[in-house]
Amino acid sequence: MSDETDWKDMEIRNITVNGEMIDFNAVRKAADEISQEILREPFLVAWYDGIAGIGHPDVHECTSKPGWQTYGENRGGCLTVDVNNGSFILIYTETSVSED
Repeated sequence: MSDETDWKDMEIRNITVNGEMIDFNAVRKAADEISQEILREPFLVAWYDGIAGIGHPDVHECTSKPGWQTYGENRGGCLTVDVNNGSFILIYTETSVSED
C-alpha cells in the first residue's frame, strides 16, 4: 500500500498470505479473520485486487483517489487489511454501534 495514500484515520493491518495460487477467496478468508479480531461485526465494503488491477465497487467519480477506496471511506470504512503489500486491499466497516 502506498504511503502517499491518505486512508482517513482507518486502522491498517498488513498481512501476508502464502501460496502459489493466491486468489480473492483465500485472501478474503484471511482478512475476514483479522477483521473479526478487531471489529465487533465487520462488513467488507470495498476491495482492490492489485494483481488484476480491479477495484470493487467500480466507481469512476473520484479523481484524486481510486473510486473503490473513496467508496469504502465514505461508507464507514474503519479497517484496511493490506495483503501481501498491496496485492489485495480490503476495507471493512463496523455494522453495529457499541452501546458502551
